[in-house]
Amino acid sequence: MTSLELAGGGAAEFSEGDLYFIGNATTLIRFGGLTILTDPAFLHKGEHVYLGHGIWARREVEPACQIADLPPIDLVILSHYHGDHFDDVAAQELDKKLPIVSTADAVDKLSALGFERGHSLDTWESLEVHKGDATLKITAMSSSTGSTSPGTPCSSITWRTSRAATPTLTSA
Repeated sequence: MTSLELAGGGAAEFSEGDLYFIGNATTLIRFGGLTILTDPAFLHKGEHVYLGHGIWARREVEPACQIADLPPIDLVILSHYHGDHFDDVAAQELDKKLPIVSTADAVDKLSALGFERGHSLDTWESLEVHKGDATLKITAMSSSTGSTSPGTPCSSITWRTSRAATPTLTSA
């Protein structure tokens, strides 16, 4: 298993956290001293994104916030590279030095856009992320949705600490 060390940290606080739904698959997770952004898509209502194979989608509602409104982000988890999960706004406004965990295809495409810290995971492969006392384990799992090919990796997220509680989040 590979690992990623994040700067900062200290004592991880596991007694509370925040989950903020931004829209579509975009969510901000703050827990255990980490701030994670999933599937960043920030286009405005009525704007279109390309999904591939000649298919376009129109954003039906405004995102709950914009990138400039977010707290400092430690890590981005991207389920797959389609315009409704990583759009032009994210490509232009996210820090190019943010670590992004995703598929090999997504990491290659993000690298071409100038993102410097892509971490690709194959199905069932894991990455441990360390920040202070917190350890976050991300495992790619096989998934099949209407918008992806069968077997496209998605993520399971597990936080670990020396304390007894081990919360687990799973997203498809």
